[in-house]
Amino acid sequence: LSSPGDVLILFYSGQASAEHLELRAHFAKAGSYLDGQVDVAAVDCGAGHGGSRGYCHEASEAGAQPVLKHFRRLSDSFYTIHSKTVRAKEDLSIHETIEFLRGPATASGLDGEDPRRGLQNSDRRMLVVRNRSTHTVEVVWAIQAGKERTYYELVPGASQLVNVHVNQKWLIKEKGTKLLIKDIVVTPDMSLGGVTLHIVTDEAVQSIKEAQQRRIDEMRKLRAKRKDFLEKGEVEAEGQREEL
Repeated sequence: LSSPGDVLILFYSGQASAEHLELRAHFAKAGSYLDGQVDVAAVDCGAGHGGSRGYCHEASEAGAQPVLKHFRRLSDSFYTIHSKTVRAKEDLSIHETIEFLRGPATASGLDGEDPRRGLQNSDRRMLVVRNRSTHTVEVVWAIQAGKERTYYELVPGASQLVNVHVNQKWLIKEKGTKLLIKDIVVTPDMSLGGVTLHIVTDEAVQSIKEAQQRRIDEMRKLRAKRKDFLEKGEVEAEGQREEL
């Protein structure tokens, strides 16, 4: 598991039955709907995934039924938030999958504590930045007015989990031009689970560049009007002096 933030994984046996194929099709549909919000994957337990052996064993104990697990990354480790056995295709509908993500936590590996609750009861939050644009971007902490510190540089396709605190301000900028793509103020209610996702796209960067160009064009027009006004005033004043 190398993706930052939340991960939803369906563990299933390698049986190519019509029932399993239908379950996987429903899961793929839910995954497409959640694209950009959580990372979604399906693991075939019959394909010899060594790192998933324990989870596959849990699936086999469920009577060869697929098991759906919700993981969350805290710092550099992933923890199980909760899991359920999938018994019918309705368990993998978009609605049920979203309800599952909102469900109660088992908090495996955290001494019985729900990692989401720990985040909510402190000023610590997590920001995930995914760069899906063709631009290299920087993740910058705005310490105070005029003082910034660049923490991460994301090439196209890269993602980064950023540990942040309430009341901090973070900026996402295009590296070359230092164009501000997004400013994020960390608030106490930022994300129910403590993780907020921001995706950088080419469309977003282009939209900001176009808006910036419009502002530059408007300023040029205002300066040109002011220049014309001043020149007209000087001509009128010169004409009045000549009449005198």
